[in-house]
Amino acid sequence: MSKDIITLIATVIIVFFIFKAYKKYNKPAKTIIDIDREKAEFLLKNQDAVLLDVRSKEEYEEFKIKRSINIPHTEIASEVRRIFPDKDVRIIIYWVSGARAWKAANELVTLGYENIYNLGKISKLK
Repeated sequence: MSKDIITLIATVIIVFFIFKAYKKYNKPAKTIIDIDREKAEFLLKNQDAVLLDVRSKEEYEEFKIKRSINIPHTEIASEVRRIFPDKDVRIIIYWVSGARAWKAANELVTLGYENIYNLGKISKLK
């Protein structure tokens, strides 16, 4: 075999292993699952899920949903590890409009939480 062919084969093998390592260590974030009220109730009842309200403290005080925990969306990064140290916990997020719930859900995924459910608008719970 010529030197050029050996170099080409070695390059292909190296590129293959680099690509394989890249795929292994750069996995996409876990999916955030949109759920409806029935699925949320099932998770809360049967899967030990927690209901996370990401509205402001003032909004939370105006209307609280039974068994919910309030962490304003602006405090997710600083508070969630203290309140939910187990990153395997099932977290159901909601808010008034749903937009902040998505932001909070993405923040949780970035922090390493894997079981995130987006209920979205609070009206789904009424």
